[in-house]
Amino acid sequence: MTTISQSRPARKSRSFESVSGCFSWATPWDGNNGRLIISTKTGAAIYTVTAIRSGSSTHYGGIAGYELVHEGSGEVYHVALEAWGMDCTCWDGLLRQQYADKPECRACKHIAGLQAALPLLEQAA
Repeated sequence: MTTISQSRPARKSRSFESVSGCFSWATPWDGNNGRLIISTKTGAAIYTVTAIRSGSSTHYGGIAGYELVHEGSGEVYHVALEAWGMDCTCWDGLLRQQYADKPECRACKHIAGLQAALPLLEQAA
């Protein structure tokens, strides 16, 4: 009996650049809701942003995170505020958290957009 062994192709290493673009409010942020325009080199989209309240002042002014709904496709992403920073549920955010070797490259466009549009988290309360 003959055994054929196949080797797996080498996994391509991932490299990430920090996200850059233009992030602005189409509808101003009122502390609870707003419409955020995220424009990067891959395109532009408008997201409805809603604060997720924890009911506890131990979070950032009572905000535990944000829900972003893509107005074109209806896709929903959640950005959590954690002690170490922000985490996003989008695929790019998950890959960046796991594989990016530089801290400045760990933010997906949703996190980068919120950080640019809400530079001081205290203002969101």
